[in-house]
Parts: sequence; C-alpha cells; structure tokens
Amino acid sequence: MDFDPKKDYYAILGVSETAKTDEIRKTFRKLAVKHHPDRGGSKEKFQEINEAHTVLSDEKKRQQYDMYRKGGFSGFGGGSGGFDFGGFNGGAVDFDIGDLIGNIF
Repeated sequence: MDFDPKKDYYAILGVSETAKTDEIRKTFRKLAVKHHPDRGGSKEKFQEINEAHTVLSDEKKRQQYDMYRKGGFSGFGGGSGGFDFGGFNGGAVDFDIGDLIGNIF
C-alpha cells in the first residue's frame, strides 16, 4: 500500500474530498513553501504534506485511498466481511473484470 489509511490526507492539506487536482496542487505548493525546513518549517510537517500530495495528486492512488477510507476493502483483512454481489441480477453478470481485479489488489 502506498499510503497510510489512518491519515486524513484531505485534512492535512486542508482541501475537501471533492477537490480537483489543480486545487490540491496549488494548496500543496503554498503549504510546502510555508513548512519547508529551509525556511524554518518542520521537517516532519513538510514530509506529511508531501505524502498527502503524493497520494491525492495521483488519480489511481487517490481512488485506492478513498475506497479504503470508505470501506471498499472491507471484504479483506477483517472488515465487515464478505463481498458485494449487487452486480449479479437474475443470472446476468454485470461487471468489469478489470474493476474486479483492481478491487482485489
């Protein structure tokens, strides 16, 4: 996993969960300048901001992070258990194999 699911990256950057990539990038830049160790900022805070930006600015990582936070991986590793078979309707299978494999990993 390329992220820490216990951290709220949105709160770290001070952006909403619906923030666009441009907003995330602009906010990150402002915070990075403010908290950069060479400018008297905290190294730990700077690294935390950088980690949040790395996850939220990458579409795939952000999607995985959001799914994990919302319980999308609860069928694995002791969550509520089980799978959501909502896509199965009367014998007709309505799903994308790429989505299925992507959700597993």
